[in-house]
Amino acid sequence: MWFVLKTVEDGAQMPVFLALSRKLGKSNGQYFREFAVHEVVDKCQDPAACERLYEESRRAVSLDVTA
Repeated sequence: MWFVLKTVEDGAQMPVFLALSRKLGKSNGQYFREFAVHEVVDKCQDPAACERLYEESRRAVSLDVTA
């Protein structure tokens, strides 16, 4: 719940850091938290779980992507 209590400035720090930092080089496909690289949990690497999340998200917002 801590993420809900962040100020706008605090919430913007990480994306700005990632966009502007020269320390990171051309990092991609990594998970960052509190200005450090962290391991991605196994559930996030499970294609079936990712597909279920995608489909549930589409259903929740009534998104039709057939067009």
